[in-house]
Amino acid sequence: MLLRGIMASGQSYPIQILSGEVLIEALEQPTKLAELVKKIEEIKEEEARKLLGKTTKSGFRKIHEQITSAIDRAAEILVPRPGKKIDERDIDNVYFILAQRLIFVRYQVVRGQVSEFLAKSVAEMIKHLLKVLDEVKEKKNQESIVRLTRTLESMRTMMDALMVLVYRFAR
Repeated sequence: MLLRGIMASGQSYPIQILSGEVLIEALEQPTKLAELVKKIEEIKEEEARKLLGKTTKSGFRKIHEQITSAIDRAAEILVPRPGKKIDERDIDNVYFILAQRLIFVRYQVVRGQVSEFLAKSVAEMIKHLLKVLDEVKEKKNQESIVRLTRTLESMRTMMDALMVLVYRFAR
C-alpha cells in the first residue's frame, strides 16, 4: 500500500522505495519487507545506476560485511538463550559496535566508495536498530526482545538485497 502511494508522488521511484519511512516499515513488518525486497529486485538498470551513483562493488561489500557482522554479533549477544539474561553491558557493547558502523559508512562516502543516498539508507536502518535497542534497555521484556530479533533478521535481509542490487549495477 505504501509503495503504491510512493509511485504516485513526484519523487523518483527507486529513491523513494529506499526512503527512511519505507525502510523502517520494512524492518518492522515482514510483509512490507518481502514487498520491498521484490521492488528492489525489479529496479531497472538506468534507475539503479542513478540510485547507486558512485558506489563501487568493493566499497559497498565492505559496508555489507561490517553491518552484517554487527548484526550477527548483536544477535549472538542479545538474543536470549536458555539460562542467559541480557546484561546492560551487553546492550552497551552493541551500541558501541553500531556507532562504529555508522562511522564506517560515513568513511566509505568520504572515500567516494558509496553514494550519499545509499549510505543514508544504511544509516537509517542502523539508527532504527539503535531505537529498538533503547526499548530493550528500557523495558527488558519479551516483547522488546522479539522486536529486536525481528529487526535484526529484517536488517540482515535488507543488507543482502542491497548487496545484490549493488553487484548487479554498480561499477
